[in-house]
Amino acid sequence: MILSAKQLHKLRKVLYRLFPNGQEAHFYLTTANIQNVFVDTNRNAWMVWGDVLDALKTNKEKMIQLLKAMLDKNDVPELQYFYTELESSRRMRLVSLAEALIMGRCVLFLGPEVLKVREGGAQISFNEWIARKLEERMVNDNVYFDKDLNTNLSYMANCYKETPNYMFGDVAALSNTEFKSLLAQQRIGREIYEQMAMLPLRIVINANPDDLLCNYINQRKADSCRLSYYDISSKEEERPQTTSSAGLQVAGSELLTGGQTVVYNIFGSFRNESSILHTEGEFLDFISRVTMGNPRLDSNLLAEFNEKDSYLFLGFDFEQWYFKVLFHLFKLKKDQFNAVSCSFDAPGIGAANPLPANGRISVRTREFFEEEFKMFFVSDDLQSFITDLNALLANYSAKLI
Repeated sequence: MILSAKQLHKLRKVLYRLFPNGQEAHFYLTTANIQNVFVDTNRNAWMVWGDVLDALKTNKEKMIQLLKAMLDKNDVPELQYFYTELESSRRMRLVSLAEALIMGRCVLFLGPEVLKVREGGAQISFNEWIARKLEERMVNDNVYFDKDLNTNLSYMANCYKETPNYMFGDVAALSNTEFKSLLAQQRIGREIYEQMAMLPLRIVINANPDDLLCNYINQRKADSCRLSYYDISSKEEERPQTTSSAGLQVAGSELLTGGQTVVYNIFGSFRNESSILHTEGEFLDFISRVTMGNPRLDSNLLAEFNEKDSYLFLGFDFEQWYFKVLFHLFKLKKDQFNAVSCSFDAPGIGAANPLPANGRISVRTREFFEEEFKMFFVSDDLQSFITDLNALLANYSAKLI
């Protein structure tokens, strides 16, 4: 990983306190054999260290070289912290996750970027694919939408309501049809689901309406996973429910076996199109329904959360406001090293460019989740991250034999 803007600022303060002479920056750059970084020693040391960190902020290896050169001559815990964050923080989090998974303490959250569609030599999210399909239809019907938001599914689904002859459920029906067609064409990226199915999972909260992970888990061991989903279309007053099953629609049976994995589609399932959420209005209604308990989240599921203290988030667009509320509703434990988010995020998004491009997280959103949920962000390929996690788990298993 690379250091966040906030971490860089903290490091700059440490360096300015330890080395208040601008000449020292030049000395340590030379000692670390880092070239092509201009240092104006006539400037204030605060400005000099700012220039140095700005030049190295996207180069993890050179930043590690600089900190190592400093640590060789200065045994300073604060410098050691930043060195460790750069050199081994990813592995430390992987080890922590592996231990939590083995002990049954980890919840896996799957975001929209996990469900991918192959298009040529690239992959795009299934949500973006559906947004493009809606765009094609709206262009043909001369329906207004902002072209800068044409990959945002919730926005495009809302605009689509202005299409002639629109009926509620049209977007869900389109999504379901497209998913089945893409799956038949083998254009849905399934490798990551095969990798995730190898993890010792207890609870999976899926923000997508598919059942791929559940199916792959059951392929490995029959009846070892049960798909469940929140059904916003089912009100308490319309359908009598027991406390254990209210709001939790279970495929095949309402009984949950203790040793099974539960994949819970929080925003609905393709198995019931009326349960699937797309527009921001529907997400607002979802938050209201969950808060009012109509229908309520399953009490057994929430009880399981009381026993979990580790969380892995894959492929989330945290710019969507409802995720902040959703994670608050689950009452996630907010301790360091507990929450890890993995999703590709390009460096360089800062104050000059505070809004994210292509779904990447903004500085203000990242800092919110770091402060509020103690989340650690890994900018990495999702599949390689899960592959490395499985390798660690295999190593643990080998030691136990």
